Amino acid sequence: MLELNFQELSKINCIRICDLCACFSGATFIWLMLFYAKRKFKSDINYSGLIMISFAYILWGSMDLIRILSVLSAGAFNLVTNTFSAYNNAFFLASLPFFEPNVKLFKNRIPIYKKPSVWALNILLFNVLIVIFYSLTWGEVSTSKAIIRNFDVAYSAITFLLLGIVMTNSFVVNKQHYFAIMSVLLTLTLILTQLAFSTIFAIQHYDIISVTSLASHSILLILLIIMAKNRFEFQNELIYTDNVEKLKNLETELKSKIRILDDENAELKVIITSMNEDIKSLQTEKSSHMSIINLKSLSDREIEILRNINKSYFEIGELLFITRDTVISHKKNIETKLGISGKESLLRVAIDNGLIPAENISFK
Repeated sequence: MLELNFQELSKINCIRICDLCACFSGATFIWLMLFYAKRKFKSDINYSGLIMISFAYILWGSMDLIRILSVLSAGAFNLVTNTFSAYNNAFFLASLPFFEPNVKLFKNRIPIYKKPSVWALNILLFNVLIVIFYSLTWGEVSTSKAIIRNFDVAYSAITFLLLGIVMTNSFVVNKQHYFAIMSVLLTLTLILTQLAFSTIFAIQHYDIISVTSLASHSILLILLIIMAKNRFEFQNELIYTDNVEKLKNLETELKSKIRILDDENAELKVIITSMNEDIKSLQTEKSSHMSIINLKSLSDREIEILRNINKSYFEIGELLFITRDTVISHKKNIETKLGISGKESLLRVAIDNGLIPAENISFK
């Protein structure tokens, strides 16, 4: 067994109070960041990871409070602190998949890791078994306490190792290499300080180790908040890209519909043109038919005037040996009987009924 003796720090509780305030302030800041992100993005971002991180920090602060109120010295522990420590580790482990939108570190190796909610539920259920194990084996026997203590140290070390790997990879992917280096150093610090609490070392004073561990809490909080910020920016970029893609698809769809409408409009124009031609043809046939029918109501003299309607009234009078006024009077009678008016309309009727050859048309 390795025996180490560190210089005791007389104001360890003052440092714990600072850590307690930092942990609770950090948890509060995380919740404020959640409300801000929810209002800003208004999307289906999963905030479960940050919520679990805030719970982990609340538990860290609670452990400081227990140590202060119970006047536990640095390195001392009891069943309550071990239980809080176990849940603290569980919340950190359960939050890992929620901080990995762009890192496929564990997803191809651990199937359950692909579904963050399932992963978190299993971690928390496993932690309940650990706490039950602590409760059943806890006693006055030093051996059982040593087992629990060493198990908690190993549990915390593994938690910080996985958390450090995820943080480092996330920062590397985002090309934030300084933060990646900080993550590596912080992970080593957290793991080494945890290992110092195991029964392998007979340390007389844990104050320097505790201070190092407490200071690491604040640095870890800052790095986790930066990770959360990266997550929000990544999600915001996804939302923007998705919206741009949706707009492009909508534009393409609208252009396609406009093209279809233009084609249908062109077809309608062709149909309307054809219908207008048919209507004109029907009107012409009707007009011709009506003209033929109405000609039967005309007298022989009126037929003669209609046959010469392409001439002037004076010429028609001379040709038929009647006066110009008589020609005009006959013309009005013809218009009344046929239901038309105007010399041009009469000429059209005369042509349609074969009274005047079309090539002989001339208006005087």
